[in-house]
Amino acid sequence: MRETDHKERQLRKFLSEQGYEGMLLFRRDMFSWLTGGKINHIIHTTEYGMVALLITQDNKYCISNQVEKVRMMEEEKLIELGYTFLDINWWEEDYMDCVRRHFGAIRVASDKELPDIDNVFDTVKRLRYSLLPEEIERFRGLSTDCTDIVEEICRELQPGDIEQRVCGRMVGRAAEKGIEAAVALVASDERIFRYRHPIDTTKPIERYAMVVLCGRKYGLVANLTRFVHFGPLPAEIKNKFRLVWGIEAEMFAHTVAGGQIKDVFEAAVNAYAEAGYPVEWHLLHQGGPGGYNTREFIAGPDNPETIFLNQAYTWNPSIAGAKSEDTVLVTQHGIEVLTRSNDWPAAEVHSKSNKKFLRPDVLIR
Repeated sequence: MRETDHKERQLRKFLSEQGYEGMLLFRRDMFSWLTGGKINHIIHTTEYGMVALLITQDNKYCISNQVEKVRMMEEEKLIELGYTFLDINWWEEDYMDCVRRHFGAIRVASDKELPDIDNVFDTVKRLRYSLLPEEIERFRGLSTDCTDIVEEICRELQPGDIEQRVCGRMVGRAAEKGIEAAVALVASDERIFRYRHPIDTTKPIERYAMVVLCGRKYGLVANLTRFVHFGPLPAEIKNKFRLVWGIEAEMFAHTVAGGQIKDVFEAAVNAYAEAGYPVEWHLLHQGGPGGYNTREFIAGPDNPETIFLNQAYTWNPSIAGAKSEDTVLVTQHGIEVLTRSNDWPAAEVHSKSNKKFLRPDVLIR
């Protein structure tokens, strides 16, 4: 069965169970998920695309105006995926007018807020948590590209480089590979210790730099962080990384299919306390499941969600001045680090249960 056929079957099963006759999908992430990595957006800073998909029990449609229709046909190849196009005039008609004109007063749900329509996004997005083999292969390729870009930028860094210029180079190299920088951060020196989400500025880099990329392609998002230090690494920073890796090792060890996210979070909180930083986790969220977003949601102590097989996660434990962040996949044999480094200093870390993990160290230049 094709990847897209499987996903359509999942949606139709949901429609039947919930008593809907159709599903309208507007979101960029849902469009990419359902179509096997196609895109429907023009504006990068919005969650919603410029065309909508309508899935019914016996057919599927792309609702498009004249502006987008030809590209959707020729470049996104929706006709080859079996979509029938329904036309709307951009100057006078909206999507629901089009649905009513063609199908009458059918009961539809949507992935966005619409008058008198149920927004079921928080429910249907769960269908994408467990990635299919085709998605995993796309994700591996994206993650490799993002890792190469970040680490290449780090190797090229020189004292005196301006944060904003470095960030611009990273975003440009991502764009050359068709990757959108959903998040791009470059920070240096004292700013790394003071701010957990430091936006790049005009500050020159002196001795210590952090480079972060959350890169999106095919709708999927790969997240990673790397650090560079010019000259010997101070003992304080070295020790903080050792502690952060220990916290992360406990999180990784508890990230198993069928497990509970709240158990991962509890393991992290306990590890922070044992490291001597019992409230440090208050200062930055600890991450959560990923895939078609930088995080599908932020994990917390009372989260009731179960961990899925073949689900992506990005945890990001931190202690002021040190953080660890990679995108991983939950497999039957443990976690697979998707943003793994090919030529980067690494530290071997063990969890309490004696699971071994290799974590990216600080690059000394």
